[in-house]
Amino acid sequence: MTSTLTAPAGLWPCDQYRFADLLGDAERAVLARLRGVLDTHVRPVLDEYWERGEFPSQVLPHLIALDLMEPAGALYAGFRNFELARTDCSVATMYNAQSGLFRATVRHGGSPEQAAELDPQVRSFALTGVFALTEPDHGSDIAGGLATTARRTGDTWVIDGAKRWIGGADAVDVLAVFARDVADGEIKAFLVPREAYGV
Repeated sequence: MTSTLTAPAGLWPCDQYRFADLLGDAERAVLARLRGVLDTHVRPVLDEYWERGEFPSQVLPHLIALDLMEPAGALYAGFRNFELARTDCSVATMYNAQSGLFRATVRHGGSPEQAAELDPQVRSFALTGVFALTEPDHGSDIAGGLATTARRTGDTWVIDGAKRWIGGADAVDVLAVFARDVADGEIKAFLVPREAYGV
């Protein structure tokens, strides 16, 4: 059964302030398609994968085809996340790791040239990644506790440290690893291939 988008109150009865009224027609159309895909292709397989403790990776092509990262308004993104999470928190977390933390790292952490080259690949999932900040002894304290270091050796970098609780790290192309440059003390992000030595 597929849900329809007839009125904001019907689709999101919890939207007491009627924020959905502020969504544009294009945003509503994407959200309607998303709900249909979630009801048709994701919801039916969740119980089986939950019992096995596995992620249903076969749902990814259905979500990727929707190009959910556009439109890019904050209100739309909130409703997109709501739609994903109302179906399954694991699916929502996986999608948001790619569309949120990883994409933001690529778009804002690299040079304009790097962002222009990589952002389309992130949006299409041609390049997948996760946000590797959290450490076993320091949590996610980037201001004072970050212990992972990076040092340049010729044209390469050597990263020393440990990361933990990086959800999805076993199934992506790269990890956006945050480390403190020993030369200038600045925090930098490195796109480290998942199968690189030492990972």
